[in-house]
Amino acid sequence: MREILEVIESRIKSPVLGYFIFAFVAINWKVIFYLFVENKSALDRISYFESNTDFVFLLILPAIAAGIFSVAYPWINYFFLHLCIKPTELKNSVQARTEHNLLVVKQGLENIRSEILSRRERELIDRAKRDEELNKIEDQEIKEKLKSEIGELRIKGGAIANPPINPAGSTSVTELLDYAARYRELAKTAGPKENLDYLARAREAELRAHQIVMGSKQISV
Repeated sequence: MREILEVIESRIKSPVLGYFIFAFVAINWKVIFYLFVENKSALDRISYFESNTDFVFLLILPAIAAGIFSVAYPWINYFFLHLCIKPTELKNSVQARTEHNLLVVKQGLENIRSEILSRRERELIDRAKRDEELNKIEDQEIKEKLKSEIGELRIKGGAIANPPINPAGSTSVTELLDYAARYRELAKTAGPKENLDYLARAREAELRAHQIVMGSKQISV
């Protein structure tokens, strides 16, 4: 019994049967419409059905139409899929190019950031070396005098090298990333509240740099 039900189910799900039913309804729709809409007796409707249909309309023509559509449908489907190949390739190409450009921009920003951090690290190392050489001086008076003079020079140099930071008004990617690196350095030695503020400013500068680079990429494209 189970095997019989499986066979019946497979036949019902067959696309050929679906095509046959569709063709049958399309060819005999007037008769079917009359049977369901007309209020006459059942005998009158059966008589109308027999007089307006025959073996050809009930079986032959629907079977031929179902066979033709079964053969033609895969080719029709293939034709439309073939038409969609080029637009799909173009869409994938644009998507891949956009993702590639984004990766290039990110890599460029990372390289610039690494360069700025390396420069900062070299400056700190050089400063530490100079401080170490200064500590080797035995004369305390000369040592204190040099420390004072070097401190003043560093304050003046810091004022020149570190102007007021204003990421929103800058249009240089290198300058913005320099600002971001400077903020992150300040965040390392700041208190909890100032730390969050400096990190937020660093992210703002990096976002501004990213927007500038993306804008230039779109213009060049």
